[in-house]
Amino acid sequence: MVVLDTLDSATCLVVCEGKVLLLLRDNKPDIAFPNTWALAGGFLHQNETPENGVRRELLEEVGYAPENLDYLGSRLKANQGHSYYFISFVSAEDVTHFCLGNEGQAFRFFNLEELGQIEKSGLIERIYQKNKDLLAQVLTGLKISSEIFNGI
Repeated sequence: MVVLDTLDSATCLVVCEGKVLLLLRDNKPDIAFPNTWALAGGFLHQNETPENGVRRELLEEVGYAPENLDYLGSRLKANQGHSYYFISFVSAEDVTHFCLGNEGQAFRFFNLEELGQIEKSGLIERIYQKNKDLLAQVLTGLKISSEIFNGI
């Protein structure tokens, strides 16, 4: 059994050329949302800042932590921990340095249409269902706003 240091988590929308990075979660019955596509991120370690935590998670999951990381906001979760949200726009050259880390089965970038055709979980599913139009603007760089997390 894994004991978490904290209930706080950090998630990053990593965007490249109008597509968002998702990771295919492991297909293990003991994890939440097995075998579904999810955003990069995870729980923070004790005394870890949200920015350092999301960078660590990106390194663990795709072997790369982008230099440009913009904070979008946070919210209090039902379990009393906080969720911190970041966005990073990366180049196609940056993506050539990505490699699958020690979590998940695969990673891939999806456009808005493709997002509608896959089994999504967690935060990306809620964003897609409630704020799809705003997500489209974010993916194209037209609007970068914490509003994407409203109502989720």
